[in-house]
Amino acid sequence: VGQDPEIVLFNIENNDRTAIAKIIRSIDSCKPAVIGINVIFSNKIDDQSDKELQDALASTNNDVLVYNFNKTRDIDGSDEMFVKLGTGYGYFENLENINELVTHFVPAKKAKSGYLECFALQILRVWQPSYNIKVPTNKKILINYTKINTQFITINSYSLEERDIR
Repeated sequence: VGQDPEIVLFNIENNDRTAIAKIIRSIDSCKPAVIGINVIFSNKIDDQSDKELQDALASTNNDVLVYNFNKTRDIDGSDEMFVKLGTGYGYFENLENINELVTHFVPAKKAKSGYLECFALQILRVWQPSYNIKVPTNKKILINYTKINTQFITINSYSLEERDIR
């Protein structure tokens, strides 16, 4: 089975915010349905790089940012200056895994801050806004994988300069 051209995984590695902003713009220029950004941008770094990242997020209308929960079960995510610019915001929680493969997830939770949706569900909602899916709240669901990671196109940020991602 070949690689699925519908989903491209892009590894931003340890780039700074200026480089990440450039990557977001490059990806957005390819007109993807959704850009899922599995990075937490906590705290202010410096005015220039923070502004470049804010501008990149503001220029897209299909980005979903991620957050986690800390030990006290409060949201641990990106600074509000970035969150307010994202189209979606969903949590990622690694519940159970076997050999580093996540086996279950909780698509939505009721928490003290309200109804929360997972990163994957937020990506689905940005991709298909008219798709009205009802998901169980606070219920762990088994993941039924239909593809393995080698079936997705993966690009590392160091190869961005070497290859045209279009």
